[in-house]
Amino acid sequence: MYGSGVYGAVRTLTHDVFREKNADYLAQRFTGDTFSLLFRVQVLNGVAATPDWTAPGTVLHTWPED
Repeated sequence: MYGSGVYGAVRTLTHDVFREKNADYLAQRFTGDTFSLLFRVQVLNGVAATPDWTAPGTVLHTWPED
């Protein structure tokens, strides 16, 4: 059992289309190994869509901030 948000979070770094794009986002945004990222996972017709962290409105909060 898992929630749609958890599934979407896992897909951000495992989905074959988005994993490199999202990993690049992390590498460019954060320099250390301690950070937090709050983002939106859209659920369409009961299915969690893989988030694209570079899309406007997806990332809601990051720490540390720039």
